Amino acid sequence: MTRNLKIALEPLKLDQGLPEEIASFGQLIITAGKDCLTGGIEQDADIHRYRPGPYVSGYHLAEWLVWNWWRLRWEPRPVPKGPVSEDWNFAHCISAIGEGYIWPNITVANDGFQCQLTAAPSLEPYKVLFRYLGHPEQRTVAFPSEQFERAVDTFVESVIDRCDATDLKATNLHILQQDLTQERNVPELARLRKLEALLGSEPDELPSDVLETRLKDAHVLGNDALDELAATSDLARMLPAQDIIDITKKSGFESEATNTVAVRSARPPSWGTSAAWHIGYSLAHQVRRQESLGHAPISNGCLADLAGTTVKALQEGEDVSPISWVFNFNQNGHSRIVLRPRWATGRRFDLARLTADRLFSTMLPSGSEPMLPATRSYSYRQKAQRAFAAELLCPRAAVKEMLGNDYSEENQEQVANHFAVSSMVIANGLQNDETIGSSGLQIY
Repeated sequence: MTRNLKIALEPLKLDQGLPEEIASFGQLIITAGKDCLTGGIEQDADIHRYRPGPYVSGYHLAEWLVWNWWRLRWEPRPVPKGPVSEDWNFAHCISAIGEGYIWPNITVANDGFQCQLTAAPSLEPYKVLFRYLGHPEQRTVAFPSEQFERAVDTFVESVIDRCDATDLKATNLHILQQDLTQERNVPELARLRKLEALLGSEPDELPSDVLETRLKDAHVLGNDALDELAATSDLARMLPAQDIIDITKKSGFESEATNTVAVRSARPPSWGTSAAWHIGYSLAHQVRRQESLGHAPISNGCLADLAGTTVKALQEGEDVSPISWVFNFNQNGHSRIVLRPRWATGRRFDLARLTADRLFSTMLPSGSEPMLPATRSYSYRQKAQRAFAAELLCPRAAVKEMLGNDYSEENQEQVANHFAVSSMVIANGLQNDETIGSSGLQIY
C-alpha cells in the first residue's frame, strides 16, 4: 500500500486572469510515496521536455476538492466494466475541472477505508501542450483514507493562505471551506452528508424528509448496514427497513448464528488497515485450515454447515430481492438468510460472502448489527467479502495448479465446474493474480 499522499503547488507568476487564479497559480505536483502522478511531457514546436506537473491555478482544484469532499471521501467506484455516469466522473475525475487548464487524468475513488488514485495518460496525447504520462506502472495506488483527508486539507489551506496574502478573504472557496468544516464537525450533519455521498448525490440535492426516514432505518438495520445499502443504490431503489424485514420473514432461510463457523486461530490483519482483499483472503485460509478442507471443492452440505443453515438455501430459486443478506432478529442467535441469485453457483458464492460477513462482525468498528448485507458495491466490506468467498470456494493455488499453462475459456470453465462456481469467479481470480497481471488483487 502506497502512503504519504502529497498535493503541492509550487508558486509561479501569472500576468493576467481572475484575482483568485493569479494568487494561486503554480506548478501542481501530486505524489503518492515515491510515485509522481502528475508528471508529463511539455510539447510544442520548440520544447519537448519532462515536467513533474502542469501549470494551473490551484484555486480551481481546491474549489473542486472542497465541493466534492464528501463524495471523494465515501463514494466507492462503480462496478468494473460497467457504465460510469457523467455525474460520477465530474465528482471523481480531476480532468473534469476545466476552467481552461489541462488537468491530470487522475480518478479518485474511496471504499471507506482505503483511497485509490488511478493516474492515466492523457486521453488525446498529441492534441495537448502538456501530455500526462500517468502512473509509471499503469496501476492504481492505494493508501488510508485519512491520508487523503490530510493531503486535501493541507492543500486547500495553502490555497486559502495565498488568497489571504493578497487580501482575497471572502472568496467562494472561503465560504465552501467554512461550510465543509462545520459539516465535518457536527455529527448529525456529517452523518447526513455521508449518506448523500454514498447515494451518489450532492449536498442538499435529495428530499430531506426521505433522507431522514432512511436515517431512522439505521435503528432497525444498523448504521453500517444502511451505508452498505446506500452505496449500491439510489434513494428511489433503496430498500426500506420494513421491506427487508418482510422479505426476510417470507423468503429467508433459517440460520442460527451459534451454529456458524468461528475462527479459532490467529486473527487476520486489523480491519481497514490493509487492502480489503487481504482481509478476506487471510480469513478464508484460516477457515480452510481450521476445518481441514485442504484444496478440495466444498460441497453444498459443508458450505451450508459453515453458514449455519440448510442445503435447501442453495437450491435454485426465484428473484426475491436485489441483494443478499443475513438478518439477526435477536441476541440469542436466531436469524434468517436471504439469497439474491437464482442459480446455484451464485447462491453458493453469496452464502460464502455472508459467512465471511458474520466473521467480520467481530472486527467491524460497530460490532455485530441486525443486518449483514452482501451487495454489488465496491466498498471495503464488500470487496473483503468477495475475496473471502473466492478463496474459500476455489483456492488460488488449486486453480493455478489445475489450469497449468492453459488459460483458455474452456479450461477455465472446467475448473469452475470442478469447484461449483461461475466462470467469472475464475476469470476474476486470474485477473487479480499478481503473477499474471500487473494490477495485483484489486478488483474484488
